[in-house]
Amino acid sequence: MGVTITGYSNIKITKNIIGDEKVHIESGGFEQSNMPHIEECDYFDYEEGSNPYQSSYTYYGIFRDSLCKLSNNISQEKLWEMKDKSLKFYYLINFSDCEGYIGTSYCKIIYDEFTKYEDEIISKLDAINPLYYKNTYLELKEIFRLGSNDGIVVFS
Repeated sequence: MGVTITGYSNIKITKNIIGDEKVHIESGGFEQSNMPHIEECDYFDYEEGSNPYQSSYTYYGIFRDSLCKLSNNISQEKLWEMKDKSLKFYYLINFSDCEGYIGTSYCKIIYDEFTKYEDEIISKLDAINPLYYKNTYLELKEIFRLGSNDGIVVFS
């Protein structure tokens, strides 16, 4: 089992489930989603979708913990305990990696952080694992760019 993360831009709810550009969002969602509850039957049209980021939970967890340590000098576990929303990448690191969705306004915050800290964090990530971490960082940045454009980022 693993995590799959996909970004969609310009989503619009639809009841028409026919067509290539449709996404089905499961009901629920983690509390950090900042979107109204999405019903089980909700489908969305979207303008642009990302290639899904796919990883094992282990590797994604290691990446997320490394991102937290490099940007905040604390482990992700400490971030979870502190619940301090001013910490860098808080809305990504504090989000469940098993399923749920992040709405547009939090996607904008996360995308802005990926953009603002890119040079600093990638240089530090390169020292740990140049290929995997840099690619993961850039893939997630693109996913949140799409979500920040009246979109959504879906974890499954």
